[in-house]
Amino acid sequence: MSDVEKTSAEDREKKRSLPNDDSDEHDSDSGDRRHKRVAVNDSRSSSPQRPQHRRRNSDDASRPKGEGAEGDMPPTTALRSIVSTKDAGIIIGKAGKNVSEIREQSGAKVTISEMVPNAVERILTVSGPLDTVAKAYSLVAQKVIAEHIDPDAAPENESTAIRLLVGHHRMGSVIGKGGSKIKEIQEASGARLVASEEILSGSTERTITITGVPDAIHIAVYHVGA
Repeated sequence: MSDVEKTSAEDREKKRSLPNDDSDEHDSDSGDRRHKRVAVNDSRSSSPQRPQHRRRNSDDASRPKGEGAEGDMPPTTALRSIVSTKDAGIIIGKAGKNVSEIREQSGAKVTISEMVPNAVERILTVSGPLDTVAKAYSLVAQKVIAEHIDPDAAPENESTAIRLLVGHHRMGSVIGKGGSKIKEIQEASGARLVASEEILSGSTERTITITGVPDAIHIAVYHVGA
């Protein structure tokens, strides 16, 4: 074998024994790709949490404002008045007929206190939204008037009196400065209003007497309640 042939054979042998750079680069790229795939998988694994958060916000936004809130309901007002035992019987009616009609036609709750031996008066309590309370008092007036007039007469054209009970500390807001408020109520309703000066015995309340036809009593009671 010549010297040239020996040299060529040795060179080939050396090349075979050297590390394969292409192989190393391939392995390095494969490792990088594997690393990148893990990062993608981690990102995907966290993605379901985002729509979950968005759904909660969407639910909150679609919920009607004020749903179930007590502010949506009209406030309840309770107005009490003094009635004679005779008028109490008229308001109740036979087998409760009159009071049932007043409740149905007004939408208010109407109750009368139990009869006390030797007492000449009872307490009528009407409660509900203010417009229903005022309506109930006008119906009470009609029932009482109808009992005292001729059957041919029209109760709506006759006058009667309702004696409302008002807390002493609240009477000022009904009367107004120099009687200005009570005058406004009289002008608006056509009824006559008189506030008692003295507190009732054993009580913290005073009375305000409203005199007029049922429609006038309706308007006056509404303004007093307001």
